[in-house]
Amino acid sequence: MNLLWRMYQREDNKLARSQSARAARQSDRTAQSLADLEGKVDQLALTCQALWELVREKTDLDDSDILERISEVDLRDGTADGRMTAQVQECASCHRVLHRRHRRCMYCGAAAPTQDVFDL
Repeated sequence: MNLLWRMYQREDNKLARSQSARAARQSDRTAQSLADLEGKVDQLALTCQALWELVREKTDLDDSDILERISEVDLRDGTADGRMTAQVQECASCHRVLHRRHRRCMYCGAAAPTQDVFDL
């Protein structure tokens, strides 16, 4: 009986080590994905700042103008939450709901309508 118990414990320990290693790999992948996203956000923030400075220098716009526009764009989805939430779109051909990340209807293949330059 003792032998069976020890064999069971060894197998249980192997399983626990395997699960632990899998969790550690997943944690590493998640940490890398987060670091990648933070880098992209930093790059986008830098690009936005540079673009705004160029626009401000070349036009008669100032910070109050961009703050007003940010507020306007934020409210387009009906909620002042600091985010741009895409509105649900319907396929013009089959009238099913379009997934916002797809450029074509998943059901009939019709092209999804673009509303602005950022939809391209």
